[in-house]
Amino acid sequence: MQFLAQDTSITIDEAVAASEHRTGFRNVALANYMKSFGVIDNPVEYTLGVYFHHCAISMTCRQLAVAGRFLAHSGRDPSTGLSVVQAERAVLTFDESTPAAARGPLLMRAERALKSTLDEGLYVQTEERKDANRLRRL
Repeated sequence: MQFLAQDTSITIDEAVAASEHRTGFRNVALANYMKSFGVIDNPVEYTLGVYFHHCAISMTCRQLAVAGRFLAHSGRDPSTGLSVVQAERAVLTFDESTPAAARGPLLMRAERALKSTLDEGLYVQTEERKDANRLRRL
């Protein structure tokens, strides 16, 4: 994130990460469920540790906007030209024509594809607010 936002003041809030770890019971259950289907290759504890720390990134809206510019540029950082993610991984969009039953498997496949590196993220745009809230807490 520091590299993408071009700002070394971005940090991890350790108190938030610890709080996420203490209260993330659903995340633990979901991670074990995903592990049982082979979606997660690494140990669940390690994967959750990384996830909880990602949840605790402390940055401003401006820093987030700068870091996310690659989404509007086919997966490339516009200031460096470097590829951040493959263009097809940059955005996964659902709309009202995407059946609810198809969304879970699509997200599982997308998540599996993105597990290869820690620097990639899953950005989901959805027309349904409840899905956006659910995805944010996974």
